[in-house]
Amino acid sequence: CVDSESMLSCVKPRLLAYLSDVIKQEKVPITEDLALVRAREMPADNEDYTQFQGADPERKELLRSLMLEKLDAYLASHKLEAKLPEAIAGSNIVPRSLVDSVPKSISIPLSDNASGQ
Repeated sequence: CVDSESMLSCVKPRLLAYLSDVIKQEKVPITEDLALVRAREMPADNEDYTQFQGADPERKELLRSLMLEKLDAYLASHKLEAKLPEAIAGSNIVPRSLVDSVPKSISIPLSDNASGQ
């Protein structure tokens, strides 16, 4: 990356490395009150993706397909958790009846596939 003329040449490997780390985490905070949380285990990843690094278009298409399957498995095994921000829950401006009628937290599945497949 250092010798490359384009700064963007480093983005893809760094992004993929970051995403590989994120996939292993139980909880990925987005903000103080919003996080991705693992809802169930993901299938084991036994693929060696280095074999698809060649310039062959068929291999690239297969790699793209494998990456989409991995993304689908991630979405099926996680949910989005949102908490009512403390600024609203503890506010004197927002009516207590409104705060009490709103759930303190919600969980939203990231996939409509209940079986995770």
